[in-house]
Amino acid sequence: MAYSNSWSNIIPVSSDPLNTADDQLRRLRLDVQERMDDIVEDWTTDPVVPKAVADAATRWRHWSEGVIDRGTDEYSNFTARVLISPTISLQIGWYAPLPLIVGRTLTSVIARVNRVNSSATITLQVVKLSVNADPPVETALMGTVTSVSTGWEDLSSGVLSEVIDGNHVYLAVVTLDPDGSTANTARFLAYRYVQTT
Repeated sequence: MAYSNSWSNIIPVSSDPLNTADDQLRRLRLDVQERMDDIVEDWTTDPVVPKAVADAATRWRHWSEGVIDRGTDEYSNFTARVLISPTISLQIGWYAPLPLIVGRTLTSVIARVNRVNSSATITLQVVKLSVNADPPVETALMGTVTSVSTGWEDLSSGVLSEVIDGNHVYLAVVTLDPDGSTANTARFLAYRYVQTT
């Protein structure tokens, strides 16, 4: 957006009439507001909410960026590049946190996965956990999406319309289910999400 005024560190000058001080104060406030609106949602609201950086909301996140599993601590078979099913038959559910901004709308989640053969199964689900219930209540935001092809595939939530609130934790759940005869047949590389204002 083009600003109403060029920024100046010399206005008002000492020779300006005192009766224009109110005009200069209004101009300064407008200048600050227009520039702040580039980095916050609306400078005039209370509280002021920073704008999300578009790349942070849509970039691919490696599986290791905060992903937690369902309690296993066996990591010896995982590579640095791709999370793999470590045994021939152990199904593993992975919880990938979605660091969302309250008031935004979650519109989609995608997981990049790889099935080595058609006997392995990989699923994606998006859930929210209440932080005010004991135990926390899990609510699915979509039906479970299941991998349909071998090789690399993007499992997509489809269109979501979940307004983010401060009383829930939001997670993408990726389940790796190997084929029962060979380890490493279900793989999870990365995930991403999109949130809008």
